[in-house]
Amino acid sequence: MDLEKLQEQADSDLKINDTELDLESLKTPQLHNKYMKHLTKFKLMLSRAEGYLANTKRQLWEYYTGKADASVYAKQPFNFKLLRQEGIKVESVEELVSKLKEEAKVIS
Repeated sequence: MDLEKLQEQADSDLKINDTELDLESLKTPQLHNKYMKHLTKFKLMLSRAEGYLANTKRQLWEYYTGKADASVYAKQPFNFKLLRQEGIKVESVEELVSKLKEEAKVIS
């Protein structure tokens, strides 16, 4: 479910019938429960996406600083010689990190 569908669903759920306020007040706890479930689900998805982002950043940092396991370099050889290890900027890494951050923003 994306944000637009959730907003449409909220718009339809939150319409109040002024002639039957007693029935509308009975729907309040049910609606609260429904949207609390959505909130917890999306917060869980956000925390998973942030964890995935942090894990990916750590793995890429280890790879580009030469601290990863030899098996990683056997699968993906790093054929460049780095003269200094500070401030390594790789466009593909930055693009991946920005993509993961955008996914996390969409979830939140």
